[in-house]
Amino acid sequence: MDKLRNEGLMETIGHELEDLKSYQKAIMQKLAKNEGSNIRLDDKRPESMLPDLEQRIADNLFAITNALEDLVGQKNEQAAKDKVVDLMQAS
Repeated sequence: MDKLRNEGLMETIGHELEDLKSYQKAIMQKLAKNEGSNIRLDDKRPESMLPDLEQRIADNLFAITNALEDLVGQKNEQAAKDKVVDLMQAS
C-alpha cells in the first residue's frame, strides 16, 4: 500500500511542478508583451527593471525544471526498486 501511496504523491508533486512551470512560462510571455508596450511608451523606468524580472523568472523556471527532472529520476529509481522487491517476493 505504501508503494501506491508514494507513487500517487510523486504523481501529484509532478503535476504541481508542471503547473508551476506553465505559470512561469505565462509570466515570461506577459513580461515580453509588457516590454513591447513599454517600448511604445518610451518610459525608461520599467525598461530598466524588466531584464532583472525576466532573469528571476528564468531562474525560477530553471529550478522548477531541475526539480521536476529530479522527481522523475527518483520515481524511476523507486519503480525499478519496487519491481526487484516484487520479483523477490514472488519467488
